[in-house]
Amino acid sequence: METRTFLIMDTSGEDGYNHDYDVTMELTDAGTVYTMYYSRNHYWDERLRGQKIMTVIDDGNGYVISPRPGKNLDYAEAAELFAMLSFISSQERLGLYKGDIVETNLIKTI
Repeated sequence: METRTFLIMDTSGEDGYNHDYDVTMELTDAGTVYTMYYSRNHYWDERLRGQKIMTVIDDGNGYVISPRPGKNLDYAEAAELFAMLSFISSQERLGLYKGDIVETNLIKTI
């Protein structure tokens, strides 16, 4: 089965782009397997560069995340999970929930 590799880029960097993560996507008998790695960018600690962060399997009945997120996520873990799920959503053929976020403001209390 063919493995495709994608780069997740942060567009808020000094030069406009920083390569943060690599994500591979592979169609297998178990489902679609997405694996996220730290990029080999110089700003990651040397021991993190190229290391696997997580794997998400879409088995047709839902998502299996490994390692399973704990009850509490620190900000970095939340950002990585958000990046991974956003990537998966962008690749879904069937399309996940799409909608708008609308800010509400209290005008007056009666």
